[in-house]
Amino acid sequence: MQEYNTQFPPSIPPPEQVSSKNKWLILIIVILALIIIGCGAYYFLFSNKQKTDQTNQTGQTTNQQTEIKNEIKSIIDPGVNWLTKPEKLGNLDLFNKENYPVQYYKIADLPNGEQIIFAAVESMGFPTYRFKKDKNGKYFLLKNNSDDMGDINQLLKLLNKEKHQNGLVQVDWHTTYNSLVPPHVLTFNKTEFVKNLKTKSGWLQDGQSDIASQPAFTKIGTTQYGDLFSSKDALSEKWPKIKSVEYRLKLLDTSLIYYTIRKDFLADDGTLIATFDSNYKSFASKKFQRGLMAWGCGMAEEGHIYDDSTLNNRLIIIGTTQSGDKLYIPKNNNDELLFAAYESYKVGRDQDKNLISFESFTSKNPVLIWQDSMGNYNTFADMDYQAMAECGKPVIYLYPEKTTSVSVIVGANIRISEPAYNDGWKVTADPDGALINNDGKIYSSLYWEGKGTGAYPTITNGRIVKRENIEKELRHDLTAQGLNQKESDDFISFWLAKMPATPYIRLSWLGTEEMNQLAPLHIFPKPNTLIRIFLDFAGQNTPEANIKPQNLSGISREGFTVVEWGGLLIEKQ
Repeated sequence: MQEYNTQFPPSIPPPEQVSSKNKWLILIIVILALIIIGCGAYYFLFSNKQKTDQTNQTGQTTNQQTEIKNEIKSIIDPGVNWLTKPEKLGNLDLFNKENYPVQYYKIADLPNGEQIIFAAVESMGFPTYRFKKDKNGKYFLLKNNSDDMGDINQLLKLLNKEKHQNGLVQVDWHTTYNSLVPPHVLTFNKTEFVKNLKTKSGWLQDGQSDIASQPAFTKIGTTQYGDLFSSKDALSEKWPKIKSVEYRLKLLDTSLIYYTIRKDFLADDGTLIATFDSNYKSFASKKFQRGLMAWGCGMAEEGHIYDDSTLNNRLIIIGTTQSGDKLYIPKNNNDELLFAAYESYKVGRDQDKNLISFESFTSKNPVLIWQDSMGNYNTFADMDYQAMAECGKPVIYLYPEKTTSVSVIVGANIRISEPAYNDGWKVTADPDGALINNDGKIYSSLYWEGKGTGAYPTITNGRIVKRENIEKELRHDLTAQGLNQKESDDFISFWLAKMPATPYIRLSWLGTEEMNQLAPLHIFPKPNTLIRIFLDFAGQNTPEANIKPQNLSGISREGFTVVEWGGLLIEKQ
């Protein structure tokens, strides 16, 4: 097999090949750039102060806002003309054909006819790649403005082999457009937002409306990197005031970065960094999770808030954070927040003889409240009383058309796996499904247990079946969704014994699209067919349920096929 050409054009050598002469040239360029940026920053700060003074007297006009945005753009990346709306391009064929499909967009014009190109790769997670097109029609992958792509050899294997060897597609190791490098900590209106590193950048693709026009999102202001938006979504119809909150920064190329408000009083392990009043010293040994209620087996990275201004009169202060913020608990043991937290606590414990009463639960002070600088009441639940639920034993089968080396990465916090997950699985897969792990052992599938990094969907569809017919009904549903005999047998073997011993059981299935949101799969090479199913179920004493009928269907298996099944695992203490 012919190796990839690793020679680079003299103008853009890889970092380890920079000559002494080039080092001095780069140093001179950097110094000149710093002088220019410093002068520009002084002009920006001085002119922006004048505009602020005018605003205080007369109010900021639309023209003034536009001028400020233009100044921000020119200060961050002089000479770059960012397009208001990305321009869809044809297939530029910059990547290898065996990789995922790619959509290309022009996102900026540069002097001398050059351009910046965004490549939206249609893998599950949409990694971000950006190119610079020079005046001669050559493309340079901007290493510093693209997602992490591993070492040099892995990077080069992404690119169109023929075009790379002909010098038409290369790697630019040095250029950085600062507008596209948002900070880890973003400060806005004295509020610190922290980049959510578990979530990749989003992209406004064809068919999707701009985030500014989506009802769920509200623009809360403009930063030097772009507009900042927030959304608040109720967790359930029963608790409409308890909502998940999300923040998105829309960069100047319209890509989206996920942020959450910094909670400097909450350590990584959930302990509280604060000074507590004498009656609440016990909070120093407590641990709290970033959210109030369980929601399937997804994560609540952004946290939960209580969207009701009357809460202020229902709280008592228990301590003070290092930054001077107050920490609260509900004043009344019959507060709605405590009922919601108790309902979450009971998940997985309904039949547990050690289940504590609501009165005992409230005596533990299991709920904490903190009001952030945006005015939201953030709610936190004691980890000792969190729901006992996780994504249970999702099993992944790989069926390539020929023996193939395959890498698999799951967007989840994995607690248990087989074989060992580490930073992902790398196996040799045979067409019959046999998998040879890197330790030489043979497996029939990959499995994991844990929590997905995405949001768990609201269950609105499904059907109620009699407990006595559960195995027959499960087999019917598995076949309808495209699983073969072995895969169905494996599912039944694991899950049948875990079905509730109630007269009726609700069966609700998540499909491939929903699973891609909950726990994205990143598989290389890309499969031709992907089937993902996940069972959410619950026992009940009557056949009534407020859910819509669910139509199940499968797809034909073509080429390299990947199948995954799993379910909502409720652990018993």
